[in-house]
Amino acid sequence: MSLVLGNSPALLSAMDRPIPLRRRLDLIVRQSVGREGVRFTIKDPVAFQHFQYLHEEYFLLACLDGRTSRRELQSRFEKQFPGKRLSIPHLERLLANFFYEGLVLADRPGTGERLYARSLKNKKLSPASLIQKLLCIRFRGFSFPHVLDEVERRTRFLLHPVSIVLFALFLVFTVGFAAIHREAFQDRLPAWNEYLSLRYVSLLILAIAIAKILHELSHAMVCRRFGAECNEIGVMLLLFVPCLYCEVSDSWMLKSRWKRAAVAGAGIAAECVLGGLAFWCWWLTYPGVIHAISLQVMIVCSINSILINGQPLLRYDGYFVLSDALNRPNLWTASRAHVRRLFGMFFLKPAFQQRDPWMRSGTLALWFGLASSVYQFAVLAAMLWVLHALAIQWRLLSVFWMVLFLIGGTIVLVTSLQLGSQIQNPSFRRRLSLARSLGTAAAIVVGIVLLFTFPVSWNATSFGIVLPEQRQPILSIVAGRLASCVEAGQYVRQGEVIATLENPTLELERSNLQVQLQQARARQESLRRKRAFEPSASQSLLSAEQQVLGLEQELALLDKNLELLTLRADRAGWCVEPDRGAMEESQTQAWRVPLLSFQNLGCHIVRGTWVATVENAPVEQIPLEQATVEQQGGSVFRAYFRESDVAGIQSGQDAKVILRRQPDRPCAGVVRQVKLDTTGEIPPALQRESLFSWYATTEGTKSKEPVYLVEIELKVEIRSIDADGIGRVWVTTSPLPLAAILWRSLASNLRW
Repeated sequence: MSLVLGNSPALLSAMDRPIPLRRRLDLIVRQSVGREGVRFTIKDPVAFQHFQYLHEEYFLLACLDGRTSRRELQSRFEKQFPGKRLSIPHLERLLANFFYEGLVLADRPGTGERLYARSLKNKKLSPASLIQKLLCIRFRGFSFPHVLDEVERRTRFLLHPVSIVLFALFLVFTVGFAAIHREAFQDRLPAWNEYLSLRYVSLLILAIAIAKILHELSHAMVCRRFGAECNEIGVMLLLFVPCLYCEVSDSWMLKSRWKRAAVAGAGIAAECVLGGLAFWCWWLTYPGVIHAISLQVMIVCSINSILINGQPLLRYDGYFVLSDALNRPNLWTASRAHVRRLFGMFFLKPAFQQRDPWMRSGTLALWFGLASSVYQFAVLAAMLWVLHALAIQWRLLSVFWMVLFLIGGTIVLVTSLQLGSQIQNPSFRRRLSLARSLGTAAAIVVGIVLLFTFPVSWNATSFGIVLPEQRQPILSIVAGRLASCVEAGQYVRQGEVIATLENPTLELERSNLQVQLQQARARQESLRRKRAFEPSASQSLLSAEQQVLGLEQELALLDKNLELLTLRADRAGWCVEPDRGAMEESQTQAWRVPLLSFQNLGCHIVRGTWVATVENAPVEQIPLEQATVEQQGGSVFRAYFRESDVAGIQSGQDAKVILRRQPDRPCAGVVRQVKLDTTGEIPPALQRESLFSWYATTEGTKSKEPVYLVEIELKVEIRSIDADGIGRVWVTTSPLPLAAILWRSLASNLRW
């Protein structure tokens, strides 16, 4: 938009007066061709700063010689770029940018004071910038050009195409090996609570230092390999961990975008190779210091390369690789401008949506800005989740909430102050649309209310096994010595004792707990009497009450385990020997005769042993004295659910089961019972479904998380499959608010 000139003598004299700015002659300029056209990269050899300008902007900088007036600049610009007009406001903004960025010299009094005041203003950090600077503290470094040249000469073979291909094949082989041995890989990983211990955290700090040193040296070596300079090498504290940093901003002077992308991606490649080497060191070594350090290096390199540093949605190395590959150096700035413009449509008048002719637009920048904003929020949420887990592990939960409250309050305060300053700006108030702002606020309030109040039906899904109702397995939930049992082939009634086990260890432990509980209660009663006379007794009373509560819970759990030593029949039927084909091979070899035999009295039965099976008997085979017992048919589907999925499941809800061997014939059913599986054991057939995280013990395979058993009564009898047939179930649960459903899904997917 051109400026319409009037006839004012003062205005004419200002237009014709020479601009007292002249371009610095020591600037280093490189020309390149990008998506926006010709682009110029300018290097300040004194401040070691780099700037990029379009052809039109650099043309105006080159014309500044201290004698050119604004009118002459307009005339030269229109001759050099036909069809384009240069407005005076835009020219003034460019001249101010040239001046404050130090690209021009001015011979007017007071120029130095203005530049000094500007530098002081730029050094003032906002609260967000201050937090970021505290997390990454840089110390002044030094330049070692001769050392870097010697190291680059000795490591040049690593950048040979053959070496790069070998590294790529090595990484592909490592990832493929880990994928093939996924189950063994997961078994070797330490538990989450163990990983948060102080020993592992100290090794994690060492792993971060090793990875970052190699990362920064890789940037420097590739930068020197392509002829650019490494201006500075120094030490920084990244999350208070000593690391190395290398200043390789001189890579912007490289004309080839692929070389610039190679410099930016060198650290990512180095961390990937280091992570692959650490994987093999961890896989091939026995537990020890090297084994633990290799694990930490592997985790740091993989997470940092995939989720943080190598992710183009964050403004790290991955973003610069993407921007150089696309030849869009201003992608980040343009994406943020497009996002602000998009959200401005909900609060500002349409006149604000006019496009700046000096900024290229595109849908790529808009979608990139939206995706990067969402991903930044996800990374922040994941970091808070990890810090919360650390706080729980180290018993610093109150400190975590206090720090989180301070940081959140600071962010809200700064945002409110910035919004207040924007509202105080008259030009912003003129652009603000009251109708759009109120409509947007109302839509947000309605959305939040619906999120927490509107009920939505959802389907909880899991895997399970079909057990025909005619066969009820009797398992030993607690290990013990066989004291008494019925003979195999005997008819039992519902609730009748099939076998009784003895466990002297549990009985002795119960006696000790009773004595401890009596002593704790006596101490508690004594402290209650003393607290009226001794102030210190009130503090000890709280710990005594907690001790009594803990002992009572332990005693109740122990009593429940002692009750489980008595194995009873849940239904009436014939008590027969379990199917040896469905038993584990170790149990088959251990019991040469039927387990329910007087010959086995006194034998030790481990936890999870299949003791017997209760089968329905035809009516004509039921003993006369038991003829009144009701016999039922049908089949039962036993599904195993996570704790986060079972909250909305209740008895009487409808369910749909699809069996693996009958995928085209869904079976309808009704939830009959929901209970916590105290054994925590998972059938071997379901381990392949990867539904739970499990581990092997001497007493069977157990889950690392609570397991809930849901029994579903099928409306049809299953006869065409084996007793251990696997299927998937969908249960229509009670309606829940959408926020609760989203939280359950998040909790189940982020379970540690």
